[in-house]
Amino acid sequence: MLKSLIVSAFFFFSSLNVLPFTTSESYALLKTAELELYLDSKEDFELFISAEYIKEDENLHLHTQGEINSILIYNVQGVLEFMLPVGSHKVILGKSMFLNTTYRLGFDFENQEELNYASIIIK
Repeated sequence: MLKSLIVSAFFFFSSLNVLPFTTSESYALLKTAELELYLDSKEDFELFISAEYIKEDENLHLHTQGEINSILIYNVQGVLEFMLPVGSHKVILGKSMFLNTTYRLGFDFENQEELNYASIIIK
């Protein structure tokens, strides 16, 4: 049973390794001198109430319509680096947890079967 669960989890996360980054069809949710956040689809704008970068505390503040169960953070190679449990519709991400590069964020919203993806460019 445990072996089956481990194998299933491995194949699930392996299938997530190839994630496209920003394209000409990405939609800017936030652009500042410090970072840029792009959503993969125009429809994803409906999921977000606000996105703001607070320069003084170097934090990205996200406020969403629905509750986010977790955020998966992938590096530029598409490898999962972090899985942050959230359990809220308000999220604060510190810039200090990122290097100056591009990441993919997978938002696991409550009552949605698929993740909603965004790209974040840290400058």
